[in-house]
Amino acid sequence: MHHHFLDNYPNSANLQSNENIALEVIKTIEIKHQDIFKNHNILFFFDRDRFRNGEFGVFIIKDSSENYAQLIDNLERDNISNIIKIRTYQFVILISQYIFDCEDKEEKILTIAHECQHYVQHVVHPSSSEKARKIIRLYKTKGMLDNKIYRNLPSEKDAFMEAKKTAYGLCGRLKVDVFLDKKIRAIQNMIETASPSINKKRILELENDISYWSHLDSLEIENSYNFDEEIDELWKIYEKELNFESR
Repeated sequence: MHHHFLDNYPNSANLQSNENIALEVIKTIEIKHQDIFKNHNILFFFDRDRFRNGEFGVFIIKDSSENYAQLIDNLERDNISNIIKIRTYQFVILISQYIFDCEDKEEKILTIAHECQHYVQHVVHPSSSEKARKIIRLYKTKGMLDNKIYRNLPSEKDAFMEAKKTAYGLCGRLKVDVFLDKKIRAIQNMIETASPSINKKRILELENDISYWSHLDSLEIENSYNFDEEIDELWKIYEKELNFESR
């Protein structure tokens, strides 16, 4: 086994339970993709922060993204020993404090499985995965990448759908659907009952959260989704620009 766990929480009682849930997700993925975690060093890192842009988790490839550089920068201000450990791994799946501390198993599974699917994309569909990263960079450059667009990109939609399938398999369809309904209603209630003096940034975070969970709730996993085909269709639209950017 080449996946390991590291936490940024001293003496946390939650660490073992989070590790166990991550192992359940890994075993489920390995049923479909045998030995996929065997040939790469992958670190599940439970961090203190929600990371950036309200994300619950992030899949990071060593030395190849701003996420990796940002993670290292954050840790340089925090714990040098974790930097040394992280730099020995090819991939990092960063899980935020929010997910680390939450009480709902369904929420943990949906997040961890989503980030694991990005790893699957990278290993099983390397060409499409690289195209997806280039498309995201282009969208950022053009100022087009809001949350709604981002969540509907092929790499994200595939990760959402596979995560939902994994959660259904581990928790049962009814429990996951009930969880999503309760989550959406709880956030909606927080927005509706918020004090007029509440920080506007916090309201935006809640609106982003409700959009996130509503999007996941709306996905029909029975519908087939071909990641390679969807990426190729999107690539055709921006191929000239993307090829120019690659020069």
